[in-house]
Amino acid sequence: MTTKSFFSWLWRAMVDLAVDLAAKFLMCWWLPLFANKDGWLSRRLFWFQTFDASLDWGWQGGTFPPSLSQHWDRTKWLFRNSAYGFSYFVMGIPMDVTKWHVHKCVNSEKKQIFIATDDAGHFNFYYHGPLGMYKFGWKAWNYWDIDKMDWKPRYQWGPLLRTSIVCSANPFKRRAA
Repeated sequence: MTTKSFFSWLWRAMVDLAVDLAAKFLMCWWLPLFANKDGWLSRRLFWFQTFDASLDWGWQGGTFPPSLSQHWDRTKWLFRNSAYGFSYFVMGIPMDVTKWHVHKCVNSEKKQIFIATDDAGHFNFYYHGPLGMYKFGWKAWNYWDIDKMDWKPRYQWGPLLRTSIVCSANPFKRRAA
């Protein structure tokens, strides 16, 4: 990774964070009103939801218990996954695993670490351990099989062969041994 590629990621990460915060605090409260009966937003609003799960997945999939209000459940799901489509479709990059190089991969009970870069200078830093969970760069680890320590063969995350930008720090999501 070069200084130029880091600053290229940094400005994109700041734009992504601004859109994420706007979606989280200004939009996720009223967006469920525009979802169809199956919990999908229209194409114009698709940047604000996950591409692989409807707004109803959170309670149907067991992430949180269903409540009396479908609107509230959908709002919680959007708050958790705000601007997910924006991170993938707009700020994401095409993913070609043949151009990515894994520099470090650790998979133990105490921690997981994944550090990789591609030929264009994009990077992936993922840490989940006793200090919390930290994700920076682009989500190349979605294409990595941590158990086999190799790229997932013919894997495609999402409707396009892309990977999302990510800038996430959670010191409270710790991995206990």
